[in-house]
Amino acid sequence: IRHDLCPFAALPFKVGRVGIYACFESSLIETSYFIRDEINRLFESDTEELETSLLVLSPNTISQFEMFLDFVDELNDGVEDSGLSDELQVVAFHPEFEFEGELKNARSHYTNRSPYPMIHLIRQESMAKAILAYGEDKTEDIPHRNIDFLESMDEQTFAQIRGYVELK
Repeated sequence: IRHDLCPFAALPFKVGRVGIYACFESSLIETSYFIRDEINRLFESDTEELETSLLVLSPNTISQFEMFLDFVDELNDGVEDSGLSDELQVVAFHPEFEFEGELKNARSHYTNRSPYPMIHLIRQESMAKAILAYGEDKTEDIPHRNIDFLESMDEQTFAQIRGYVELK
């Protein structure tokens, strides 16, 4: 939000419609149940009260990036199997997030890095409204704009971004 990497996040955050929930479960099964319950909470809530949910997962449960990606793939499969794919978008963030085909130290990875493994649950309806307001033609450029923004930073400024993500 601070650096506008997601132009859709500022408004819901500013008006208090982003739920941020921590999961302290110690197994993938319990974490799956936690996420299921949070999906239910999201859809049982009025959009004016809860528009989107950010789930902060225990790093002790899903610390390895590859395991996290497998977990997210299974989550997306479950969303599809339950018929929610037209209603819900799942976005993943992880301390070790890496885009395939990018250099190990590429700044682009920081667009999806976070201090803890996180799952962002976004209502498709909210995303569609945000895209319409932002401009559909500009939406496709967001990832490239973010990468260009990160790559244009001087080393000191980028070190601050890295500091937000990397736990000391």
